[in-house]
Parts: sequence; structure tokens; C-alpha cells
Amino acid sequence: MTPDNTLRLAVIGDVHSSYDQLTSLLSGVPEGHELIFVGDFTDRGPDPVGVLKLIMDGGHRAVRGNHDDKLLRALKGNSVQVSGGLEYTLAMIRRESTSWQNRLRDWLAELPSFLLFPGVAVAHAYWSPTCPEDDHIWGPRIRDDAGRVQRLRWWEDPAYLTPGLRIIFGHYHMAVYTPQAICVDFGAPVGPLAAYLVDADRFIAVPPAKLDEQAAYLQI
Repeated sequence: MTPDNTLRLAVIGDVHSSYDQLTSLLSGVPEGHELIFVGDFTDRGPDPVGVLKLIMDGGHRAVRGNHDDKLLRALKGNSVQVSGGLEYTLAMIRRESTSWQNRLRDWLAELPSFLLFPGVAVAHAYWSPTCPEDDHIWGPRIRDDAGRVQRLRWWEDPAYLTPGLRIIFGHYHMAVYTPQAICVDFGAPVGPLAAYLVDADRFIAVPPAKLDEQAAYLQI
């Protein structure tokens, strides 16, 4: 599949509260590219509010990831399992004004689960014309013989691919580059933060953040 060299998109991987990594990455995005975020803005890193404000105040387009979905449910007062850095994220958010917290909740609620462009779909974990919305956020999964949920490496199975379409996604903490699947989640903040430039068909990335291993936010 030939990349569409008219799509001047910079698709940003899972930021996970790494504000300094994000600002460093954005300084290297060529002018004229629209930023598209694949979700998972918070948890695991030191500055969830800084990341959220940058994306929200910049009016950037984004899709909802599984961490964002969980955060939204928590902000609505629903019962969620507080893990993966969510406790720290919520503590930082609760330092902000009530009006900002309400704005954040509304913004998260309005995020789509995918975005479509000519020849390209952007979703947090997966997209097809017929899959349930939950697969956009979590990706296709199965239960093993012990009843444990296992992620599928769907990009290796032609049955999960859509002819004529390249899917750009995050979620999986690994580099994937095939004619029909591009993963932009390299594991920030403990790994690099990456963006994929659709028109140039290339990645740009910045190194892992310097983190205190004992910090409250670093719950992988």
C-alpha cells in the first residue's frame, strides 16, 4: 500500500503524562502537519494535567484510549479499579478548578473512538468497519484456557485487516510497521515517545523520560 503523500498528519503515540517528552517531540514535527493523538494521555508519567491542557487548549484532534475511558468513568463517579497510575492522575486533576474538571470530563466524553482519512484509520488499538467500539479502545482479545484475557497480534492476521486501508494505532508498547498497520506506541514515558508522519512515511521519536523509579506516578 502506497502512503498518501497528501495527508500531512503527525500521529502521536500514547503520551502517558510525559509532558516534557511531548513538547520535545512536537518541536521536531515539521510545519504544516496536523497533530492527531491516539489516546492514553495520562497515567504512568509525572504531568497528566500538563499533557491534557496542551492537547485540549491546542484544539488537537484525538481518539479515546483505554486509560482515557477509565479516567472518564472515574470522573463521572463510577467505580473503577484505580491502577496503572490512575490514582496519581486523579490527585493531580483534583488540584484544578471544578470548572476545568468539568471541561475535561466533557472533552473526554466527546472524544471519538476512531478517525478516518483517505486510506487511513486512526484508533487507539484497532479499527475495522464492523468491529465493536470496545475493540477500537482495547483491541481484539480472547480468553485463554485459564480464563485470562489475551491481546491478539491482529496485524499479523489478514482476517483483521481491511483492504486498501492502513490502520495507525497505539496501545501495544511495540514498534509495528507493515503495509496495513503502524503502531506509534513505543512505551513512553519509560520508552521513547513517537510520531508517525503519514505523508513522509517515517517515524520521529524522542528518548525515554528521566523518571524516579519510586515516584507515585510510575505504576505500569
